[in-house]
Amino acid sequence: ATLAYTGNNKTLAAKILNIGKKTIFRKIKKYGIKMDEIEGL
Repeated sequence: ATLAYTGNNKTLAAKILNIGKKTIFRKIKKYGIKMDEIEGL
């Protein structure tokens, strides 16, 4: 939801979630999130 809200901006999403950039990249990979499947609001 946060990635969609930020228009797939991983850096901004990490800041909103109060986690590091490396953490959000790791979670995207871990959960197999495909960035092209995320729709912005």
